[in-house]
Amino acid sequence: MLKTDDARFQLRRLLAHNDAAVLLRNHRWADERGRWTELVGALLSASHEIPNGKLHRLLRQLETLNLLDLSHWCATPESFAEAEHDALVAQTRVVLEDFGLDQKTALRASRIIHDAAHQLGKRYGGKIQLALREAGDEILEKFTRALNVSELTDAELRQALTMWLQNVLNLPISLKRPSFQRFCDANNLSAGQVLNGADELDLSVAALDDLIENWDARQRAKPAVRKTDDRRA
Repeated sequence: MLKTDDARFQLRRLLAHNDAAVLLRNHRWADERGRWTELVGALLSASHEIPNGKLHRLLRQLETLNLLDLSHWCATPESFAEAEHDALVAQTRVVLEDFGLDQKTALRASRIIHDAAHQLGKRYGGKIQLALREAGDEILEKFTRALNVSELTDAELRQALTMWLQNVLNLPISLKRPSFQRFCDANNLSAGQVLNGADELDLSVAALDDLIENWDARQRAKPAVRKTDDRRA
């Protein structure tokens, strides 16, 4: 089994555990795909006069019809003149028109979604969490330099600020607690492979931290296995 497949497998095992649903409910963006939907909503709101309630109904309809999959938009031709005839774009325009946009406005809205998707595809591999993590890492570095708490080591301060940014800004940056490394060691995976696996599954790394912490607590609760000596005296 390839390491990328193994990482996804181990993360799916975490997600399949009985405690996972409760833990994920504590995270607004446990599924990173929701952030892309919000971005589409913000872009359409800024470019078109759509009432907020109607906008959210539109987004739900597009999601239900599987017309907001970022990877699908990234797979359309980069030139909108060519992408305009793609089934994904055409069907999106139909839904936009169903919600009262005229043909010209629906075409412009489709172009906006298309352009945003391709920009994210080129720079961040079609993963919006990578864009936010890049920004989050920059904020973390600035705060770590600016906030001098003499009673904390650099590592303690960094972990505290990471948790703070997770909690107040919902940024997809990992705490990388000792439990994270124990999870990696137990499954013969690197930290990078685990994080890449989470990104491939669109699992928020903040949620991943909690899932791994829960896994670690279960491992520690298991009774120690004693070695027995079957040799006769």
